[in-house]
Amino acid sequence: SAHGGRRAARAGKACGGHFEALSLCLRPEHGEPGATAPLVMRSLLPHLSLSPSGGSGSAAAGKEAIAAQAACVDFVVSAAAAAAPAEGSPADEAARSLLLSIQALLQRVALAAPDRAEPRAAVCGSVARLLRGLPPAVTSRYSRFVWRLAHVAKVGARTVAVEIAAAILELGAEGCDAALAAEDAPQTLWRLLLLRASDKAPGVRAKAVGCLSSLIAALHTPAGARLLALVQQPPALAAASPGGATPALPSPLDAMPPPPPRRDSEGGRSSIGSAGTPAAATPGGDASPSASLVSAAKMEASLASVASLLQSRCADERPAVRRAALGAIEAYGLASSDGLSPAALAAVEERCRDASPLIRKQAAKCLAALLAARPSSPAERRAWIDGSLPLCRDSEASVTDAALDSLEELLLRPLAAAEKKPSEAASLPLWPLLEDLSAAAIPTLQHALGVLAARGRTPPALARSVQALLSPSGAGCGAVRPPLWAMLLQLAQQKPKGREAVDAAAVLRCWRKAGAADPAEAAAALRVLLCLARRGALEEGELEGELKGELLSRLQQPDCDTETAALLVQICCALGGDGWAEPLRRACAETINAAAVLFPHTHSLTTSTRDVQRALVVYGELSLEEEDAAASAGSRASVSASTKAVVAAATEFAHGECDPALSATAFVTLGKLCMGSAALAKKLLPMFVRELSTSPQWAVRNNALVVLFDLVKAHTALLDRHVGSLGLAGSDASPVV
Repeated sequence: SAHGGRRAARAGKACGGHFEALSLCLRPEHGEPGATAPLVMRSLLPHLSLSPSGGSGSAAAGKEAIAAQAACVDFVVSAAAAAAPAEGSPADEAARSLLLSIQALLQRVALAAPDRAEPRAAVCGSVARLLRGLPPAVTSRYSRFVWRLAHVAKVGARTVAVEIAAAILELGAEGCDAALAAEDAPQTLWRLLLLRASDKAPGVRAKAVGCLSSLIAALHTPAGARLLALVQQPPALAAASPGGATPALPSPLDAMPPPPPRRDSEGGRSSIGSAGTPAAATPGGDASPSASLVSAAKMEASLASVASLLQSRCADERPAVRRAALGAIEAYGLASSDGLSPAALAAVEERCRDASPLIRKQAAKCLAALLAARPSSPAERRAWIDGSLPLCRDSEASVTDAALDSLEELLLRPLAAAEKKPSEAASLPLWPLLEDLSAAAIPTLQHALGVLAARGRTPPALARSVQALLSPSGAGCGAVRPPLWAMLLQLAQQKPKGREAVDAAAVLRCWRKAGAADPAEAAAALRVLLCLARRGALEEGELEGELKGELLSRLQQPDCDTETAALLVQICCALGGDGWAEPLRRACAETINAAAVLFPHTHSLTTSTRDVQRALVVYGELSLEEEDAAASAGSRASVSASTKAVVAAATEFAHGECDPALSATAFVTLGKLCMGSAALAKKLLPMFVRELSTSPQWAVRNNALVVLFDLVKAHTALLDRHVGSLGLAGSDASPVV
């Protein structure tokens, strides 16, 4: 609140006055500096370490403590600057005593840091601000103390050491000479973070990896280039100790009287020195922290080794560590000019299938950020398609939202913006992404677009942009057309809103242009036209006029395949009208019956297999339409004599020795005929169940299973005793079945 801010400001001003008065004690007339400086610095410990002082712990009290801490930092820096000798002059005894006392104060502050994350971060930040205003020699000595602190048995102490190391390195990334000019400090602290990233405590691992994440980004800035070169060099400490001898580390702990013991976070009494002295236990089995520093000087600390370390942390047993590792890998990939290695991308992609929703969400964001930074990279595109895009179907809402956000940002918005210049869309970054979308990824893309459309989040003019790219004058060609048609089909199923409406005339032009030369393109256009026809989006003149005649004419052409024939019949049924279905039904029945005349004796057809397949498909679609019309009228469609003849012929094709494609098509037609007649379904059901388990053709077994699945919904009572047979299809030899 404003009142709390004014209280904090008044508290900071009051503390600043107290500290200025305290500076009088540092004058020589009040005693020897070697005796007075430790006492003065000791009195600052509660302020710098945010130790409890009987306050209420409210927000205002917290702000007051932070203000007092900042005033304390300013006091120590100004005291050190006042005692510093002139340039070129040797340091006197008073200045050395003061620096030793400050060094001891910094060590005590690290040991007394609170366990809570926010106060601990404030304490580590205050230490970094103090070091910024002190000579580099203090930072150099303090970095070795931090190294020793990172090797004690107490987890909280190692966490504090990691945070302080990161804070000092961030000073170097900002170009601060206190960190850059300190001997061995950047190298030592960098290796400290790398070692603690493999700490046995998950909290320390997560903290170290998180600190590496922020540092990696800072190291690749112009200000951090110098620090980047320093941290990858071995520290001079290794060269100073040939034969494995460990040099003496300065330890000014005796320059200040020890504080009284305090209760630790577990409730027991413990001396600060017992958790922070070099004699404490060192995780990892090192003989001593000093010896481990000499051995760590030989470790690989390049950025390539850091990437390998982060990759291994992505598979950590704790979610917090995996999440921090994903953030660090993202920072590394964004900062590095070469991007991530294939192994690192595979590790991130694998996290998209993690058991924790938090990790899946982080992995989706990571892949989206990497692809946004390098849209021309095939590896990043493939990782996003295989890892992030499937998360649009995730069961966790937060994961789905993250995946949808990345889809909208990377593909849909740029695609909608291409409406103005569709001929230049091939040069946009989204184009390679469209080309890489495989047939397996297209259903997920459609699902995601449907979810976004239901939420009203589809970009304006997306439908018109897609149609402009699919038009003859657009840039859409080759591999990008299937995903574009899939998106247009999904958009056609939505309720149009202004510029989002799909232009039926443009779709019709695409179908006419494709013709018989490109069956896949024609089928895609027909699917969109079917959606528009069912929604009544076609114009009245086309409903009764030349469109239906054109569709029926295409149906009679010899090169019309079964998929196209089914779509044509469905569109004509959606358009409505009388007088066209019955002649077509009779023609199909004549073709089927004529082909089956000699089949039982010769197992050969009197007409081409394609014609018989097309006739079976068309007859089945017309039967479904008749059943739907009868159901709407509240009656049941009767089985006509022609239908009985078609059933007999199709039954011969289904289990006879003929082309496997014809047998599979006959099963589908029989299933459609059974949908409207329980008696016919009861008669043919044993054949469906038998062929599901005995037919040597996988296409027949697959279609038999599809028919039984539909019959379960239409005639549930008939299928109750065959549930076991349906379950056995799960162990079929064909992966399709």
